[in-house]
Amino acid sequence: MLGAPDEKLLALPLALEEGKAPRVASLILMVVSVFVGLAIVWASLTTVRELAVAGGQVEPAGSVLTVKHLEGGVIGDILVSNGELVEAGDTLVTFQPTLLGADLDQAEVKAATLALTAERLKAFIEERAPEFDVAPAYAHLAEEQLEAWRLQSASRGEQRAVATSRIAQREAELTSLKKRVGNLEIQVEILEEQMEMRRGLAEKGLVSRIAFLESQRSVEQTRGELISTQGRVAEITQALMESNSALSELNARLVDEAKRERAQALGELVEVESQIAKAEDRVKRLAVRAPARGLVKGITVHSVGDVVRPGDPVLEIVPVDDVLVAQVEVDPKDIGHITIGDRAHVRITTYDPARFGQLEGSVSKISASTFENDRGEHFYHATIALDRNFVGSDTDKHLVLPGMVVTAEIVTGSKSIVRYLLKPVFRSLDTAFSER
Repeated sequence: MLGAPDEKLLALPLALEEGKAPRVASLILMVVSVFVGLAIVWASLTTVRELAVAGGQVEPAGSVLTVKHLEGGVIGDILVSNGELVEAGDTLVTFQPTLLGADLDQAEVKAATLALTAERLKAFIEERAPEFDVAPAYAHLAEEQLEAWRLQSASRGEQRAVATSRIAQREAELTSLKKRVGNLEIQVEILEEQMEMRRGLAEKGLVSRIAFLESQRSVEQTRGELISTQGRVAEITQALMESNSALSELNARLVDEAKRERAQALGELVEVESQIAKAEDRVKRLAVRAPARGLVKGITVHSVGDVVRPGDPVLEIVPVDDVLVAQVEVDPKDIGHITIGDRAHVRITTYDPARFGQLEGSVSKISASTFENDRGEHFYHATIALDRNFVGSDTDKHLVLPGMVVTAEIVTGSKSIVRYLLKPVFRSLDTAFSER
């Protein structure tokens, strides 16, 4: 005899046959339907990126700086090595000075001598004591020029004294002659008056004619002496003018000579200063300095004593503060999907992207044709301009340097998940009704 539970189990198939679905089954079916619908909507709205993956390395956007030496020479010291990071202005290599230092010292001594000479001559022209302003090392040169100024001034004084003495003699003689002329003029007047008196007395017979003739002779003699003295006055006056002119000419000649010597000294000084500037420039160039912050590479000298010819390269500097780019090799099958301006995610292989993240950039250049590598594979060159030159948050750490290997993911587009999942179906439909 069947119990109550057995009766319920026997009644269940009958209930199913009569179309009475359990409420739980209906609820499950409804939930599944909702999830499927939501999944379809999500797959239709959600997109995935289409990426072209390419490998390459970091390079500076600008060219590598080649450091050369203009004059060349013998290496004195090598202060850097390949791969070393240097700052702008750091000394990289030094050259031996050889005779350059001695030549520079000689040129500086000559320049100091010429400058002192120019000041000494200027002081002589202006008739003042020279004002020498030189370094203590050249004090002996200043003393020599001061002694030369004393001798030159003394010589001028002696020549002036001779000329002045001659002028004084002429002036004294002229004064005496003028006084003599005055006395003779008075004598002539007296003698003429005496002669006229004797003329009258002689005509009256009061004196002898001999006395008259004697008076006449005295007048003529005194007149002759007066004329001679007046001629001498004219001669001395002319001589005095010549002596004064000679003194003026002496002063002018000495000044002109000093001016010519000073002009010559200044001209030579300009030339020597130019030589000094060139020599100082060469001395500065004995130390080869970094033109920019960067990495040292391609050192061509290896030991002290190596000879560098003029204009030969010494080493190269790869700038690190320059704009950096990633040069990547793109598979030809991806190149048709890449355009200038496409964004790219660049991973630096030396830095863990999970820890330091990755760099962002954009495609700035694509080669016009393919290249072939050592393995016979063809590829296109693509240049990705990087947004920054470091990974992580610290700008002074974890720098991206030229030569680092990168993997770039170039975003070429996007598609929905539905289209991505149904891609084989669409591909089959595209070729379903075609035949060779």
